[in-house]
Parts: sequence; structure tokens; C-alpha cells
Amino acid sequence: MTTALPRTRVITQHRFGGPEVLEVEERERPVAGPGEVLLRVRAAGVNAVDRLVRSGTAPLFGEPPFVLGNDVSGVVEAAGAGVTRFRPGDEVFGKVLGGGYAEYVAAPADQFAAKPSTLDHVHAAAAPTATLTAWQALVDLAQVGPGTRVLVHAAGGGVGHAGRCRSPRRRVRTSSVRPAPTSTSSCATWAWTSRSTTRPRTSPRPYGTWTSPST
Repeated sequence: MTTALPRTRVITQHRFGGPEVLEVEERERPVAGPGEVLLRVRAAGVNAVDRLVRSGTAPLFGEPPFVLGNDVSGVVEAAGAGVTRFRPGDEVFGKVLGGGYAEYVAAPADQFAAKPSTLDHVHAAAAPTATLTAWQALVDLAQVGPGTRVLVHAAGGGVGHAGRCRSPRRRVRTSSVRPAPTSTSSCATWAWTSRSTTRPRTSPRPYGTWTSPST
């Protein structure tokens, strides 16, 4: 008698387009391979790059079908061979480079970090892309240091907020600009353009989070 494999739900798409192309499907639950963890997703970040990929403007995952979602937070369900950093039950967050809009996702363990106990899953899932973008803009590209003055556009967004939080740690003075709700952030566009030459599968600030229906 064949044992049925565990199933999981994902949000996928079979064509490019607007939000209406997204649909829920059942699939076989992934397994953690060597060096990977299987994460039970509690929340997934919704980023600007997801819109670009979904619409086909930036087809980073090729042609549909595929599952969006780069930023996730959740609980380790299983650890693959060779994984020593995490064990089942650990709360972690990080980037999975696609596949995060699901109840479960398997990804390399080194793409995750332990979730701070002071941070809930929703806020943790909103952090990776925004904070990484701010770090790359300020540290990797601009190489800001003590005494530097930085003008932060769209300071109310994810990247701007992360940049303002990071700057005092590097003894950098910041001035912030928050655009009107209908404005387009040139800073976010610049960040996407600059980073696409080095890390094409990352994106500007997150617009929100999606919480797994399994919770």
C-alpha cells in the first residue's frame, strides 16, 4: 500500500498579469535536502519585486507557473543532513529566493537567521529585503562612515526606515524625505537599478506581509 505524501498549499500563477492571476493550489510538501531546512511559513513578505515578477516586467523566475515570495518567517519543521545551526521548533526568518507564498518551503539553512524573540513573524517577514537593500545602498555602494551626511528619500517606506535605523549605528547623520502617498520613490527605483547589476533577485522596500492560513 502506497503512503500518500503530505500536501501543502501554495499561492501560484500560470500566466503573467495582475493580482487576479494568483491562485491557491495544493502540491506535495517539499522536503529538506542536504544543508536545507523545511520551514513552516507563518508570514511572507510582499515586496515590490513580486509585482514586477508577477506581471512579467522582471521575469526573474522565467515563465509561469512559479511561486512568488522571497522573505519569510516561520518555524523549522525539519532539518536536512549536515544542518547544525537549527533544529525543529526553532523560529527563524530570511530570504528563500522564490517559493515563500506557501505553507511550507525548503531552502538552504544559511539563508536564515534566528528570529529575535522581540519580533513577531509578520514584522520579521517584512525585514529581509528592506534591510538588505538599505545595507547594500549605504554600506556596500556608498560606503558611508562616521561624519557622513545622508539624504534618505521615501523615509516612511521599508528601505528608508531601515536606512534611518542603520545610520546612527555607523555614526551617520541623516535627513529624511517622505513623499506624498501618490508619489513614486526615486530612491526605491535607484536601489532596484543599482542592485540588479549584482544581485538580480532582490528588491526594494516591502509593501506588506502575507500570513499563512495554516496558523
